[in-house]
Amino acid sequence: MSNKRQALRILEEEWQVLKKFILFLLEERPHLGSLAKEENHNKLIDLVKAASAGLCIPQTLVTSKKESLQGFSNSITKAIKDIFLIHKRNRIWAVETKQVEPNNLQFLSNRVFPTLLQTEIMKSYELRVFFIAGEFYSMAIFSQSNTQTKVDFRNYDRKCH
Repeated sequence: MSNKRQALRILEEEWQVLKKFILFLLEERPHLGSLAKEENHNKLIDLVKAASAGLCIPQTLVTSKKESLQGFSNSITKAIKDIFLIHKRNRIWAVETKQVEPNNLQFLSNRVFPTLLQTEIMKSYELRVFFIAGEFYSMAIFSQSNTQTKVDFRNYDRKCH
């Protein structure tokens, strides 16, 4: 292992210890939810639990085969864990929920990194429902009229109107 790789590994371990300590301190304060548990959140497990509880979920596929991607029409792709950002050359690239563009699939190799796809559900609005102290609270997000936020409200439109 190169010196640079060793240094990066050590720094990553240091960061993980620091992050756990910060989460520990925050968990001691009054709050809703659990930051430490959210760290281990798993979208795929949530989907299985939702389906087993009788909720309707979109058709979902995790695959590393290009041919499977081609056969999954009218779909969106999203990060398996969370939306994340890549910083490169003074630019920020976001890996976020997007519609699958069939024309772009031709540029992929036959094997890809495991990819999460779901059948796209056309929406009138997005609902976020919270369960707090035995009560349900809901809010609606009206993001469908903007082409940039149509698929996911987190695909922010940063332009001033």
